[in-house]
Amino acid sequence: MKSFKDKNQHSWAITLDVGTLMTIKQELEIDLLDKPGDFPTTVCDFVNMLWVTLRDQITAQGLDEMGFAKCLDGDSVSEASDAFVEELANFFLPMDAAKAKVIQGMWDQIKQMKNLEEKQVDNLLGVVSTGLAGSLASTSQN
Repeated sequence: MKSFKDKNQHSWAITLDVGTLMTIKQELEIDLLDKPGDFPTTVCDFVNMLWVTLRDQITAQGLDEMGFAKCLDGDSVSEASDAFVEELANFFLPMDAAKAKVIQGMWDQIKQMKNLEEKQVDNLLGVVSTGLAGSLASTSQN
């Protein structure tokens, strides 16, 4: 079982079993049992999948779907996606090494994309701060 924390530091436990994966397939038409590579690529689809996966925990906290979504920020969605992919890989590992390998590859790609995004943000912040420093310097000279 993997877990993640929302922006309020509440911990959510992701536990995958056949029933949960079948419910995801029925409600969201995401077939992770037979096509684990069909992992959602949008935040909205992923959060919907989290809702289905964590529904019992969420409702036990007195939250509805939107209340849960409001507890998520970029960091918690990122942490949740890591936890979900890891849990999915662990689900398949004892049964199907090929599917576990697909999931591991997918997880590696997610990590690479996150690293690239972090570098892009750092570069953008560098450009903005350099531009801001230049603007401040020219303003103080005037």
